[in-house]
Amino acid sequence: MRDHMAPITPMSQQYFDRSSTEQMSKDQRVDPLTIGRLVPQQQNKGELIPKESPGQYVARMSHQHGHEVLPPASTPPEKSILALTEVKMGFTHYAGDASKFPPKNQWKSFDEIFSANKAEMGKTGDTPSDIDHIYAAVKECAKIGVEERVIFAIIMQESTGNVGVRTTVNADGHGTAGLMQCDGSPGFPGRHGLSQDEITSMVRAGTNHFKGNLKDFGNTDTAECIYKALREYNSGSVNEHDLSDGRGATPAYVSDVANRLLGRTN
Repeated sequence: MRDHMAPITPMSQQYFDRSSTEQMSKDQRVDPLTIGRLVPQQQNKGELIPKESPGQYVARMSHQHGHEVLPPASTPPEKSILALTEVKMGFTHYAGDASKFPPKNQWKSFDEIFSANKAEMGKTGDTPSDIDHIYAAVKECAKIGVEERVIFAIIMQESTGNVGVRTTVNADGHGTAGLMQCDGSPGFPGRHGLSQDEITSMVRAGTNHFKGNLKDFGNTDTAECIYKALREYNSGSVNEHDLSDGRGATPAYVSDVANRLLGRTN
């Protein structure tokens, strides 16, 4: 969930050419419509987030790759950043109210989304049985009243399906653990080859939490309700006029999950 993260000082000040997509990590995610300052990120994604100073563009990098900061530019690099996003990620950026995000009739089926992400899960160290257990856990926890594909899209956004993902601590001092990086979830950092019960316990904790978010917006199985609940799951509060307003969390969170629901991958 990784909400309410406080800013940190960049670990490095390595500059690079904004126009070059070759010098930027394939694991970097960039929000092309915002400019920003560096903040912590637990996933291997990148992000640009708002800052008062309009001259500086800062890319948030994977903790595996360190932090790299773009120097101030005389003109905003929206075009080159957008091109980089398309080349490296294949993700489309969505912003605005829920109607500006993809409708449910464009979402892929759960089996299609799951199959498209098997390779990514395997790269985390997951065993074939871990992957099978995730599938079964999602099926079981969907009985709580949350769509299978939404549960799985959150899992991929939060942990890339890594059953041994590390436990993090949010700004309130609470641990956010497990496949859905949820407050109060069990976690098994560094472990793989988990039992079905262990994996289901993580998915159940995150699904129960998200179910509460759905209830805050009418608890309906509609794209509008789901997108608003996703915003709250990540940031704790929602600007319904712009679901890419991160409120101090990850601006592109809802947009990223929407892309995953369309079958797009890392």
